Amino acid sequence: MTVQFATSAMGRMEAPHGPFDYAVAVAAGVIVVLSIILCLRYFLRPGEEAPDHIKRRVLRDDPPIL
Repeated sequence: MTVQFATSAMGRMEAPHGPFDYAVAVAAGVIVVLSIILCLRYFLRPGEEAPDHIKRRVLRDDPPIL
């Protein structure tokens, strides 16, 4: 019975019915928006200012001494 409902047109077009469904949808939307904002923030301004940070070794022009 569940498989038939899930694969039917009515199962795919089911709308949210109660406040719990809307709360879950809003919470998921907030999490997605927050994660996008944090991703952009850390991509544009990573805040890595330490002189011994690993990116300093990668960006250095002189070859490393082994």
